[in-house]
Amino acid sequence: MKQKVWKRWAVLLTVAVSMVGCVPAALVVGATAGGAVLYDKRSMKSMMSDHKADRQLRDTLNRDEELSKSASINVTVYNGIALLVGEAKTEEVKLRASQDVRELPYIKRVYNEVTITSKISGWRKVGDAWLLSKVKMHMLAKPGLQSTNMKVVVNNAAVYLMGSVSHKQATMAANLVRQVSGVKKVVKVFAYE
Repeated sequence: MKQKVWKRWAVLLTVAVSMVGCVPAALVVGATAGGAVLYDKRSMKSMMSDHKADRQLRDTLNRDEELSKSASINVTVYNGIALLVGEAKTEEVKLRASQDVRELPYIKRVYNEVTITSKISGWRKVGDAWLLSKVKMHMLAKPGLQSTNMKVVVNNAAVYLMGSVSHKQATMAANLVRQVSGVKKVVKVFAYE
């Protein structure tokens, strides 16, 4: 019993100490996320439309009882392009999510990257959040990379890059992200200028 308590404290202490290093990263990422609005190439109308579509897609998928029971799907919209990531129990459930998304008027294209598998663990989600912050920090630090024009989504160690960029910027971003430790796969979901 005493050993269990000791192990819990050791884990808690390790997490607390490791989180201290996250504070500056969180401030930089948070400041960048706010600053990204200043540098985003999309019009205000386009940004608002994406935000509205994103919210409506989440609501639509959450209202679908079959999807709620059989899948864990995250939605991201950028420039009218919807990206679906997550897990579904069957191919039919995956396709149903795409159909639900295609019904919204402001969605131009749908990329359904949902995998057929059981839901990922909470620890994997924490790992994805950590990986997302590492990827964003690498992108911010890369000279010449216009990372504020890109949206980054991470699911099960796969990194999805979205945005409206040149082929050169897309290649630079993808090559950089592939080098980040922990990244299993990089998927480009760009609209090219």
